[in-house]
Amino acid sequence: MKVAVSYLKSKEDLESTIKNIEATSADYIHVDLMDGVFVENKNDDLSKHVDALKNCKKKLDVHLMMQGQALLRGIEAMSLLNPEYITIHSELENLDEMLTFIKKKGIKVGLAINPGTYAIHLRPHLKEIDKIIVMSVYPGKGGQSFLEETTSKLSVIREMIEDGKYQIDLEVDGGINDETARKVMPYVDTVVSGSYICMSEDMEKQIKKLKSI
Repeated sequence: MKVAVSYLKSKEDLESTIKNIEATSADYIHVDLMDGVFVENKNDDLSKHVDALKNCKKKLDVHLMMQGQALLRGIEAMSLLNPEYITIHSELENLDEMLTFIKKKGIKVGLAINPGTYAIHLRPHLKEIDKIIVMSVYPGKGGQSFLEETTSKLSVIREMIEDGKYQIDLEVDGGINDETARKVMPYVDTVVSGSYICMSEDMEKQIKKLKSI
């Protein structure tokens, strides 16, 4: 199971947190960006994130909780960092247009699905995406508790992927610690963990706990 570390909630400043993640065995740095419209919170100072991430050696897993012009700006800015994935939300109205926009930049594309959205909503797009992020909290804030109903949604999506023989990385994001990771482990390829790692005294110790599950 791969581990992507989100720095959305950390006890240190942005630059120090990213530097510390870089020194661990994490598979990805998970970049959460929010526009204050699609979700309540806002952290879309794009130049600040680009500057902090531009020298990273680790692969970047970008999750944009944005819409409209903010989303376009987010895609443009993050594409400069050559991330492995840029994931946008399945709930967007102009979804196909945005998926095509990302693909034309040569970046793998993902779809995130909110807790209140049914898994079947993903089906029309399975042939054209590389990642699915299942939100196991309501997006926009770090440190929330894992929603237990997420496991049944993950089971359904895993079955959809395997039935269609799609090459899609299934990821879960929100409230992930060593206990909740055990619940999702049968279904996912990657877990996103934020405060469990970034608020701890020993990032590497926490990452190793997740990887050993």
